[in-house]
Amino acid sequence: QALKHHPEPTVQREAMRRVLAGLQLSAGLSERGIATLDEGQRHLQTLGPSGQNLIGPEVYLMLAVALRGTPRRAESLPLVDAACQTLASQRGASTLPALRCRAVRAWLAAGNLKAEARVNAVQAFRAAKARLFEAGLHERHPLRAELLAAEAELLADEPALRAQAAALR
Repeated sequence: QALKHHPEPTVQREAMRRVLAGLQLSAGLSERGIATLDEGQRHLQTLGPSGQNLIGPEVYLMLAVALRGTPRRAESLPLVDAACQTLASQRGASTLPALRCRAVRAWLAAGNLKAEARVNAVQAFRAAKARLFEAGLHERHPLRAELLAAEAELLADEPALRAQAAALR
């Protein structure tokens, strides 16, 4: 209903669309959530740089994560790269949002590799995760748990590392 009250693309409308997509994805409606994010991404293009910079990185990150494990997963890294570049230029490369973005990128990059080729990529993910933690991500921040789950997801495919994966879950 809220989207009907804003017929033209605005930052607020696309922010509402991002929330809606998050609800759809968390309810297991992956195709619907991805379609909602795709639509939001198209509308962001009409808002110009200021609108894209304000909400774009979060939309791109959410879409990139949603695309993992789908036939469109190759699209995830360019989306994350765009988000990370915007966050780094807006806020600085060593800020928590930019470091979070790089950790997500490292996770998705590792996940795009076959299990036997992931060793170095998993190490890069762990290093990006450590930089984020060291930069001051609060010890009770939910992102810590999400990153541990992401690491467990990467390790679960490798028979020799399944015990580590189980310990992280």
